[in-house]
Amino acid sequence: MNFQSIQRYLLACFFLTAFFSACSKSDGGGATPNLCTGVNLTVSATTTSASFCLDNGVITVTASGSTDLNYSLNGRTFQSSNVFSSLAKGTYTVTVKNANGCSKTADVTVGETSGTAGALFTDVKDLLQSKCVTCHQPGGQQPVPNFTVDCNIVVNAARIRERAVVLGTMPPTGPLTQAEKDIISAWITAGGKISD
Repeated sequence: MNFQSIQRYLLACFFLTAFFSACSKSDGGGATPNLCTGVNLTVSATTTSASFCLDNGVITVTASGSTDLNYSLNGRTFQSSNVFSSLAKGTYTVTVKNANGCSKTADVTVGETSGTAGALFTDVKDLLQSKCVTCHQPGGQQPVPNFTVDCNIVVNAARIRERAVVLGTMPPTGPLTQAEKDIISAWITAGGKISD
């Protein structure tokens, strides 16, 4: 197609759009009825805070004013469930929409629990500092994950348990003693969070 053909095509599309828009009036000559007139959606939410270092926060949306509702978080695909999980701390936009497309949004903030280190976490961190940090630090033989960062210890709790307690393949200098394995197991059993 040349430029003039494209111009004619676009002009024809413009006129057809205008014609069909004018023809979309109802038989009585009035505008198409707004299906959202009289719909008064209300949206609220409850949250469960994310644990420090973990993306485990939850938003539970409550909506009223209509039926057949679907829910979206931050403009993503709508879903029938009113629960959004695995969330990091932060502010999210929740949209509720009914079958006619009427919608309402609300901003919801997921908090974060304290980052204060608990006794069990401190014991695990001390153990990793003495046995594992020579490899798991910047410039180390295995710098990722970096166990000098508290959140990396928390995020890798299952990996630490698997390799050091279950398989006994870490650290490379030799397996941990049973007492050292028990330190890791106690922390994991308590929840594997920084506050444990």
